Amino acid sequence: MRKNSVKNTRVNGEVQRVLAEIIRGGLKDPRISPWTSVVAVEVAPDLKSCKAWISVLGDEEVRKSTLQGLKSAEGFIRRELARTINLRNTPDITFVMDQSIEYGVNMSHKIDEVIAADEQAQKAEEEATKRAEENRKRAEEEAKKKAEAEAKKKAEEEARKKAEAEAKKKAEEEARKKAEAEAKKKAEEEARKKAEEDAKKAAEEARKKAEEAMRILEEAKKAEEAALKAAEEARKKAEADAKKAAEEAAKAKAEEEKRKKAEAEAKKKAEAEAKKKAEEEAKKKAAEELAAKAEEEARKKAAEEAAKAEAEAKAKAEEARKILEAAKKAEEEALKAAEQADSIQIDLTQPAEEGKLPLAASYLEKYTKMEKTGKSLVDTFNAITVNQENRNVCMMGDHGFGLTSVGEDFARSFYDMGICKAKTIAKIKAQALNKVKLADAMSKLAGGCMVVENAGLIAPDKLTELMKLTAKDANDVVVILTGATESINRLFGATGDAKDKFTHQINMEGISTQDMLAIAKGYFKQQGFKTDDSVEGTVKNLLMAMESGNIDRMLKACDEAMLKCDDREKAKGSSRKYLLSEDFK
Repeated sequence: MRKNSVKNTRVNGEVQRVLAEIIRGGLKDPRISPWTSVVAVEVAPDLKSCKAWISVLGDEEVRKSTLQGLKSAEGFIRRELARTINLRNTPDITFVMDQSIEYGVNMSHKIDEVIAADEQAQKAEEEATKRAEENRKRAEEEAKKKAEAEAKKKAEEEARKKAEAEAKKKAEEEARKKAEAEAKKKAEEEARKKAEEDAKKAAEEARKKAEEAMRILEEAKKAEEAALKAAEEARKKAEADAKKAAEEAAKAKAEEEKRKKAEAEAKKKAEAEAKKKAEEEAKKKAAEELAAKAEEEARKKAAEEAAKAEAEAKAKAEEARKILEAAKKAEEEALKAAEQADSIQIDLTQPAEEGKLPLAASYLEKYTKMEKTGKSLVDTFNAITVNQENRNVCMMGDHGFGLTSVGEDFARSFYDMGICKAKTIAKIKAQALNKVKLADAMSKLAGGCMVVENAGLIAPDKLTELMKLTAKDANDVVVILTGATESINRLFGATGDAKDKFTHQINMEGISTQDMLAIAKGYFKQQGFKTDDSVEGTVKNLLMAMESGNIDRMLKACDEAMLKCDDREKAKGSSRKYLLSEDFK
């Protein structure tokens, strides 16, 4: 891997994103400040070491405590990183404190201190001026009273002479005091001006330093956003490439099975119906042939077509194999091959770790955050994935929860995982099921999935018949029952044998507003939309106004909001998928 390669940049960005998510939501250590940000990440070319620069808002004690907490959690963080990102090596992480944010905050504090000192000096000057004026008035009043008292006691002449002498002395004293006051005032004025100039100079320097700090922070923020954007684009590309490879491999497998089936059918029909019409295409096209053709001609034609189909299937299988092998090569080989496949390969059909869903089960991801039922849902799906002989599911909850939507998402995930051979999903209410001819319906639905709404209202004999017609040796249909807990339990009580076919039971009762919010956020993420805290608050208020736990209504409201967002951005000529609070009104 080249140090400045696109791959290295992508890995750095992805590791930075995952570390930020782990620190923000995966660590419970009280020593770690909630105001911790991952500023930058540098992963070594050999993927064995990683240096992560972090920034913590707070004093030195908080920063030291956060570093200690992160060092203590290095093992957990490394495991989470290995779980989330499939790298050749999981690097050892070293956390380094970044001081840029702290520097900016300190500069801001210093500016505030200078401004406060200037204001305090101005206030002190005003108070001193006020006190001097009061003292002057008080001195004048006292001198006036003293002169009047002395004039009354002494004779007019003595008073005159003494008054002249005192007046002269007083004039000299006043002149001296006035000179001293003016000199003092001049000195104070010069000192004040100097203090103001020094304060302005210090404030200007602090302002420039603060502006520089803000500029550095802005550049760091832009770099982080660019890195996150690049990482997100790389992740989407990797997922798309991996999914495409898996789909091509699955397609090749399906074509191989189709070829074998066509060869067997052609051979059987050629031997048994030499003079009848030969079936060339199983589902869409059928061509008539003359019944007079010899058995040998029919066999030879079928053999030729089978050989051709086999050759095409082998060619496609070989192509899919080559794609998968190219995707699994080391990073250096992948780059030399013009980056035809990303080195990070993901098995879409297997959970990343125990207790997680496979990536192919993406429709169910939004329900895993439910406090009471999320784990039960994951365990049920993984159990069916391992043992595909027992695939029927029963989902029970309060009336009006909208469990049918959850059942449909199960059905979609079954098809993506290969548990259901056909993409067809039939959604039907129990009342309608009781009236239809099940044999005809099941033959049309062969290999697909049936989701029954209000399943507690199914007639017991209809349920028994349904189980027989959907078995693997019949039409190979997966059945998902949804409905109120009480009514389904009554149905199972009336049909003891049918209950044995539904060992996978999920109780969806007690869905809280917080669970619904988690489902909504997962749904937005699945559809490629982003939100912020204000939008989450709006969604929460919307959910609180709804019928408690109604998943169907909630998902419809989310669909309407996403449609408004798309219309708004299209009008601007943009494809940005960022939901606003106004989209939910």
